[in-house]
Amino acid sequence: MHKTHGTILAGVVLAASLAIALPATAAAPRWYGGATLDQNSASDFGGTTGFSIFGGYRPPIHLPAGRLAVEAGYDHFGSFSVNGLPAGFTESVSAYDIEGSAVYSYPFMKTFAVYGRAGLAAENASATGTYPGYTYSAAGSTINLLLGVGVSWRVVRHIAVRAEYRGEGDIRSFEIGATYGF
Repeated sequence: MHKTHGTILAGVVLAASLAIALPATAAAPRWYGGATLDQNSASDFGGTTGFSIFGGYRPPIHLPAGRLAVEAGYDHFGSFSVNGLPAGFTESVSAYDIEGSAVYSYPFMKTFAVYGRAGLAAENASATGTYPGYTYSAAGSTINLLLGVGVSWRVVRHIAVRAEYRGEGDIRSFEIGATYGF
């Protein structure tokens, strides 16, 4: 088994074990889905605008405060341009990922909550460049640790808006979006 596949499998097993090991409550499971618009940045690159789509599940477990959820999603980061190249040189990198994370939210008012996330993201990137008389392209993938913090506001029973700052590898994102619970 490839090392990155083993890392993903270990993360999934750990999250599932945690959900099963914690005592269950009488609350019904809560599924949700959503989307965000993202402003992304990376070292030595210009910023991009991207988007994310995701789905999550809040297992019926009892925690002293707050709620735990597991979330999976797709992020499209857009195309980053390399800063500071000489005249006649261009280079851009397009990236996206598929991710999974645990999200712990803590309500601080009736309709507001703060949350933190930790997980893994399988990132894929492709680069293209032109130099006087030469063109190249390359592609690669990596597994990155995903960490984020955010705030959410439940507007009505099933709809919430949220803002989050997150990082994975060299990419930092500020995201604003909405969720729908069902």
